[in-house]
Amino acid sequence: MEDNLPEVIVIGLGPAGPDLMSRQASGYLNQPIKKFVRTEHHLASLEWMESGAESLDFLYLESKSFDEVYTKIADTVIDAALSHGRVIYCVPGSPLIMERSVEIIRQAQAVRTTIVHSMSFLDLAYERLGIDPIMTGLSLLDSSVFQKSNLQLKTPALIGQCWNLDIMSDIKLAILEYETEGHNLADAEAVILHHLGHDDELIEYVAVKDLDKSVAVDHLSCVYLPFPDGTLGDHVNELLTLTKILREECPWDKKQTHSSLGRHLLEETYEVLDAINDLSHEVSDINNDLQQASAEVGEGLGSGGPISAIAVSDGQYERVEHLREELGDLLVQIFFHAVIADEKELFDIKDIISTVCKKLIRRHPHVFPSDKVALTPFLSNLLDDVLWESQTSDQGLFFQNPNTPSQVEGNWEQIKKKEKQRDSIFDGIPPNLPALLYVTKLERKLRSIDLGFAPDEANMKELAKSFSGLTSGEISQAGLLLLNLSRYMVSLGLDPENITRQAALDLEAYVKTREIKGDAK
Repeated sequence: MEDNLPEVIVIGLGPAGPDLMSRQASGYLNQPIKKFVRTEHHLASLEWMESGAESLDFLYLESKSFDEVYTKIADTVIDAALSHGRVIYCVPGSPLIMERSVEIIRQAQAVRTTIVHSMSFLDLAYERLGIDPIMTGLSLLDSSVFQKSNLQLKTPALIGQCWNLDIMSDIKLAILEYETEGHNLADAEAVILHHLGHDDELIEYVAVKDLDKSVAVDHLSCVYLPFPDGTLGDHVNELLTLTKILREECPWDKKQTHSSLGRHLLEETYEVLDAINDLSHEVSDINNDLQQASAEVGEGLGSGGPISAIAVSDGQYERVEHLREELGDLLVQIFFHAVIADEKELFDIKDIISTVCKKLIRRHPHVFPSDKVALTPFLSNLLDDVLWESQTSDQGLFFQNPNTPSQVEGNWEQIKKKEKQRDSIFDGIPPNLPALLYVTKLERKLRSIDLGFAPDEANMKELAKSFSGLTSGEISQAGLLLLNLSRYMVSLGLDPENITRQAALDLEAYVKTREIKGDAK
């Protein structure tokens, strides 16, 4: 059916002259088809104009916003395709890189789209800037994102479609909004790249505060904003670099696979849980100390100094350090799996982060979108993707405006069911989980659809009756008792697996103490 639709052939013109345009793209030049070029301000556009292509530059002058100009361009091309049956639309660089008008055309139901690739301007930009976009964690942005009030720039960024001084001013103001006393952004260096690959190529190094003072900006201008040093992004890259070095140079690391590292991942996970457990007990002890000190100070609290002045023992700091160390060990495991997958060209650490960020946004429709939250360009782009996907599919949420944790969990279950194409919210619970952990997961899913254990009078009486009436050999009755008791624990906000484990450890410690005293029996 789609083959019968009018066709829009989108041609990539490459970053500069015809010599950088692909051979396939050049093959369409003299075909007797209605043709458009997005802008005539491009070396490769000249040949297409001579062959009868119509420039759409006039739409930039008629439009008041990015969305308006891109929509007008797309509508013009689509209308022509509906009239002529087949049209060519030429854009600078690659059709799939920072071309919002192409994205709109591809999403249109009334036409089918054929993409003819050419080299992107990005390759020239990377070479001129001397950067590796992967290692720098570069974000590729359309300048329209700087019109959003909730934007935060936290990665190095290359910004396209910087075609007038108003746009450059929007970029400058968006950056300066996050300037602080200890973080001078106004004088930070920005790089403006004009007409890459053209004879009149120009690269300007300016302060952010002077971005809108460049008189050379036009449809072939872009801006590079380096990321300040000492950031989280830098630390992530350092760990990734170190992991790759170990993978290449250490005989042990070199031989590891996803399978061989599985045992270590499990061990590190349990060590993190143990560190959390130790710290939780320590925090409880500290709180008890504070309460006791508060009671002793009493009325003299106002003149006797803050409670926080109580000395913290070396053991307390050791437990904090222990948790930090174990979390680091667990993080290394994730990075090693990412490096191994990258070697096999499966995915890399950026794919992992992008996937989980997108999942978190998708599973929190009660948080996003919102003017109350500030997003980086990276997260803003992911949010746009999620919003577009949500327009084309019904999430079937139980609660449109969740205001309790259980309602949020209910929506999560429905979203996961949709994502995984599952028939039931219970699909996906590993059947070989330890029994108490299995019950915990089961009860949380039941609670998410308002079928959880209710600790009301009737259920509590039934639980007590089951316990008092239990006799040896009644396996099913014993199983039901343990099931309902575990569900009751979950309804109280407790984790049956953890509290049972801790009770067992406490019992072991108690008996060991009695053994030391010599009175254990």
